[in-house]
Amino acid sequence: MGRNSMELGQFRNQGFDESKLEGGETKHKDDDNKEPGSGDTDYETAISKTGYGKFHYWLMFVCGWANASDAIEILCISFLLPSAECDLELTSARKGNLTLILFVGMMFGGYIWGSLGDIFGRKNILINAMLVNAAAGFASSFSQDYYVFLILRFLSGV
Repeated sequence: MGRNSMELGQFRNQGFDESKLEGGETKHKDDDNKEPGSGDTDYETAISKTGYGKFHYWLMFVCGWANASDAIEILCISFLLPSAECDLELTSARKGNLTLILFVGMMFGGYIWGSLGDIFGRKNILINAMLVNAAAGFASSFSQDYYVFLILRFLSGV
């Protein structure tokens, strides 16, 4: 059984009628029996009633900067390694470790910040995660020792 037929089967089990209404909407068998404001709304109706406004643009702007920060963390190591090769006495293995440690930090950070976000709310946790990223990135720019730099790059990934 293909994926599409399985998804259609799930909708049939949930009581969706395959007959289309005007505008391409699918009618739910229980829609006629629902009281207004009962809180039981399908996904498409909820999205269309929510709308899109100033808050969403602001949210995209803030989350875009957070995403750009992660991208810069990943890209800056490729520019940094050639100039730090002599200062930190980097071998090929050490260069690989510096590249790897950021991703290891991101892996742990995803679990840590994600779990904390579920508990305390995503807004406050995103702000704290960005502050940790900024502080570790700033501190790593002053590092003169390989192992200190490695730890700070890990924390920057977290």
